[in-house]
Amino acid sequence: IPPPTCPYPPFLWLRSAPHPPPQPPYHWWPSASQPRVTDLVCVCVCVIDPVYVWLSLMRVHVCVAEIQCPPHSHYEACGTACPASCAHSTDPLFCALACVESCQCDSGYILSGGDCVPRHQCGCSFLGSYYRTGDQLVTDTCSRRCTCPGGGKASHFCWHTLEELRGVILPPYKSLIQPHLQYSECAIRHGVRDCHTIRTATCSASGDPHYRTFDGLPFDFQGTCRYTLSELCAPAADLTAFRVTVENERRGSTAVSWTRQVRVLVYGYQVQMTRGERGSVQVDGIRQNLPVTLASGNIRVHHSGSAAVLETDLGLRVSYDWSHYVTVTVPGTYMGSLCGLCGNFNGNVTDEFKSASGEMVSSPVLFGNSWKHGNESCPEEPELPSPQCTSEQRALYSSEQYCGALINATGPFQHCQSSMPSLSAFENCVFDLCASGEALSLCQALGAYALECQGRGIGISDWRNSTGCLECQENSDYQVCGTSCPASCSRPGFPADCGTPCQEGCQCLDGYVLSAGRCVPPAQCGCLHRGQYRTPGESFWEDEACRSLCVCEPGSGRVRCRADACQEHEACRVVNGRRRCVPSAAVCVATGDPHYRTFDGRRYDFQGACTYVLVTACRGARDAPQFRVETHNREIPGRSVALVDRVAVVVYGHEILLSRDSLGRVKVDGLYANLPWSRAEGGLTVFRAGLYTHVRTDFGLEVGYDLRHHVWVSLHRRFAGRTCGLCGNYNGLPADDYITPNGTLVSSLHAFASSWKANVTEQCEHGCQGGSCPVCEHPQTYSGSQFCGIISHANGPFAACLSRLDPAPYLQDCVYDVCLAQGDRETLCQSLQAFASACQALNVSLSPWRNDSFCGVACPENSHYEVCGERDINRCVSLPTNTSSAPCAEGCFCDHGFRLSGEHCVPSTDCGCVHNGLYLQVCLVYVGGVDGVCRQGGECMSAGWRECGIRNGQMGCHDTFSICVVTGDPHYFSYDGALTHFQGTCEYQVSAVCHNLTLPWFRITTENRNRGNSLVSFIYRVHVYLTGLHLQITGRAVTGLCYKPMVVSQVGGQPVSLPAFPSLGVSVLVRDGTVVVQVGDNLEVRYDGASTLLLRVAQSYAGTLCGLCGNFNGNPADDKLLPDGQPASNDTHLGNSWRAEESECTDPPPGHRHPLCDVLTADPGPFAQCHWQVDPRHYYTSCVFDTCAYGMDRLTLCRAVGAYAAACALHGFQVSSWRNATDCREFTV
Repeated sequence: IPPPTCPYPPFLWLRSAPHPPPQPPYHWWPSASQPRVTDLVCVCVCVIDPVYVWLSLMRVHVCVAEIQCPPHSHYEACGTACPASCAHSTDPLFCALACVESCQCDSGYILSGGDCVPRHQCGCSFLGSYYRTGDQLVTDTCSRRCTCPGGGKASHFCWHTLEELRGVILPPYKSLIQPHLQYSECAIRHGVRDCHTIRTATCSASGDPHYRTFDGLPFDFQGTCRYTLSELCAPAADLTAFRVTVENERRGSTAVSWTRQVRVLVYGYQVQMTRGERGSVQVDGIRQNLPVTLASGNIRVHHSGSAAVLETDLGLRVSYDWSHYVTVTVPGTYMGSLCGLCGNFNGNVTDEFKSASGEMVSSPVLFGNSWKHGNESCPEEPELPSPQCTSEQRALYSSEQYCGALINATGPFQHCQSSMPSLSAFENCVFDLCASGEALSLCQALGAYALECQGRGIGISDWRNSTGCLECQENSDYQVCGTSCPASCSRPGFPADCGTPCQEGCQCLDGYVLSAGRCVPPAQCGCLHRGQYRTPGESFWEDEACRSLCVCEPGSGRVRCRADACQEHEACRVVNGRRRCVPSAAVCVATGDPHYRTFDGRRYDFQGACTYVLVTACRGARDAPQFRVETHNREIPGRSVALVDRVAVVVYGHEILLSRDSLGRVKVDGLYANLPWSRAEGGLTVFRAGLYTHVRTDFGLEVGYDLRHHVWVSLHRRFAGRTCGLCGNYNGLPADDYITPNGTLVSSLHAFASSWKANVTEQCEHGCQGGSCPVCEHPQTYSGSQFCGIISHANGPFAACLSRLDPAPYLQDCVYDVCLAQGDRETLCQSLQAFASACQALNVSLSPWRNDSFCGVACPENSHYEVCGERDINRCVSLPTNTSSAPCAEGCFCDHGFRLSGEHCVPSTDCGCVHNGLYLQVCLVYVGGVDGVCRQGGECMSAGWRECGIRNGQMGCHDTFSICVVTGDPHYFSYDGALTHFQGTCEYQVSAVCHNLTLPWFRITTENRNRGNSLVSFIYRVHVYLTGLHLQITGRAVTGLCYKPMVVSQVGGQPVSLPAFPSLGVSVLVRDGTVVVQVGDNLEVRYDGASTLLLRVAQSYAGTLCGLCGNFNGNPADDKLLPDGQPASNDTHLGNSWRAEESECTDPPPGHRHPLCDVLTADPGPFAQCHWQVDPRHYYTSCVFDTCAYGMDRLTLCRAVGAYAAACALHGFQVSSWRNATDCREFTV
């Protein structure tokens, strides 16, 4: 009986909770499990009684019908759940399961592969599997073909001869073990393993990058340009043309490169996949969320595993994982018709290195350089020696915890090693790790090999947990063999029958689907509008003129559009793949020696070496925010020209100073602050993006300075005709830009520029004028392509910009500067950077123009160079202003897994926190107005552990613990307040339990070493001895704003990852930039890795301790005792007596006084309130000693005073004004 019409659309299944299975006698049809997505229609359910049944929970109509059993079987309402089969004929005798409604074989028949057959027609059991009569199988390596003869014989026959194999594969073949080497392959297709003819070929590039051609030739090429990976070079009527190009970039290592971008040109569309743009691609420059369908369905782009996959009806398949791994698969019809880095696909590996001109070349470098796309003149990759591993590196990276997993015979890839060249993959993996030293390189290498194995239908085991490569997003988990065709919001069942092998990687959890690369519940899906998927809340311009603004309404799945337009002084443009209304602004630039360009486009050169007003709001701008931008120019000795070396921005009541020495930080109102810095509720922000430090406001002013030579000011058109300064009046007329502060229009450049001197009392010169300025005598020498000519080269890296920006002025400035610098390479690079910056400001996509030997950028640790990097990614603190409409920028960007913290790229766990708008790094840093400290993980906290009471005759908030401090070179401040100066260079006992057997035992020692001065010593390593545990903390200084923690390890073991809990009640973590060992409620050890160790012990230890920190009995007079209890004759005698091992130690030098240390004892003074709690006299003595020993070095003074500030802070006194009094604001110690 046909069922009635189903009133519910199929997708409702995905929007509801999982339904309980039907109870007997009902069951799902056609299978015994819950219906698949493709079954979500009105279906029949077979039941006993011929009636209609409606199950509301199932949301599906059911009907009745008689069960139709296959031949030689019959229906039983309560049949055995363990029917007899040829493979297991005795199963019914031992079945413990309840009976089930089912079809059972008739008497004399038995199950054979799902059919009921007479017993004498049973098949064979072989290698643990059952095969029916006549079945054939091929063994794992396709070296044997076996058949089951039947006739009741429990045996099999296998053939091993080449003659038998010739019937199933195409000749020629090279050996019995791998007969499929050239024209066929041993693979599983449609569930059958056999020697199948090769119908496709795949080329790949992975890692740094390692290429493998269609014909199987591996080679390495580290060029950083855009290259043709593969294209149709021999046109034919029956072949569709296509082209795949790749663009490579440096990441960290300057010796290797990685794939940054993949472009596919086919059927008139250009599809671009770019690193970091996960879940989306750009189609003809416009970013679209996946999945995407083009050319009437002939092009399909969708998410598969961790990659974007483009497939066409002609059999072309291109995948890119948005990171490093790209593959191109083509059908056999293209054999012999292709060219590019992927080779010619003719089955011959000996002729792969055929250049773009058709000549055979001898090396991968010559081959790779010849395939630069469009004859780009970006610097060619030179013939350089490959990075070499040290013996220690190779031993480490070859272990099973690293690349050795690839060749481990019992490892996760064991089943793939006979079919895939694991040895070459292993060598590539070791190469990548030696070149980069990053764990990400290991994950990429293993992941690429895993995908190749699974692409051939070969199973692998879980390898990510053992190598630490597991990182899945929210609402997803790792699967060793997950679908390569995941469901998405726009295609919940796409595709219904996935024809590609499974892939290891992250898969959305049950009940979640992909939405632009994120796993979301179906109820949180977005909208499908004109064939494009939009995320919930996403707004977009529907047309090219920005006249129809649409938004995807969350929850409804509907797109609503309304007529709209960009505001006045805004332009409709495509920025980073998105069509946006971009504020229409003008830009003023000062660059080089310096060359100026006003808002109205007038160019002039002025070599004044004073501070000048670049731009300020003036006439008629009283209703607009007031601002002022000044630049200070510094004369270059011997060249009669100057460079911008300092930029000041005065806005919203703050003075922001950017200078050459302020990388990663900014001076605001005279005090240094880490970047990013924000005020005025986000209306004023200072941040670092690539090579430039930016000052951005919410009213359309933005200033960028590269801290070397190039500054630009972008200003909204609301200020048109309302500015003055060296940037002109911004009225659209270049001819009247030379206006002095009194409003006079002058004709003399020198008179105009010098009139804008910011400080009339500044002693400086305004530089040359007229005929006295230097001239370039041989401009033709520097106008060629080896120097400045690269700017205007038609096939150069700036070619895409030539139609948008006139290169002539930039070329002229470049030739002049490089000529005066006599061909100086750095000057050339600065000129090229100025042009590159101007092009990127117009949203022009540039090809890589730098390499290691030409204008290379030295990036700090854990970062890499990008020619077009995202401005607001990988930061510890997100910017309060939206930068999504800003063009990309070139410069150094943090590696994967690291975030920008000030000037350093640190692990995410080492990010600091924001307090009152100030970003604080994880350091021992105390900033004015901050009453707490920043601890790891981004949490601000106040100092604690105090109680109100009377101690030493003083009523107040006292620490419930007592503290011993070892600081400086070093000085020992005992628990009871005694001071010891001792500069020995051995290991010494600082404190230990000596006179009590009931309290938890501990012993703390330090290893002291000289550091640049043989007169003094500092703590090099701290040892913490506990019952059954020995920890050692080794200091490690890092340049920058603070000292980073150190290496912590258990003696005899590997370094400890923090936080750690090595024993019951013992924790080791990083707090306030120091390593902290916490032992229950009794002991805390803090070491900053540089110069200070603090011990905090509970009052229960009073009178039980010994060592250089004293006996903790409340009496400082008896703290200097020898191990035998006798008083020491002097500090040296005391220190040597507590040596932990025999070694020669040095006597301390004499101490002196120094007036700079008076800040410690001054009353009134910044530390006055702390004097009663922490006696400053001993710290004063130590300060005098250190400053004299180090020749009155300012950093030494700041460290000495900082030690007392830290001790005060532990007692709850946050003292910050001492930095101003000692001029220590630039040092965070």
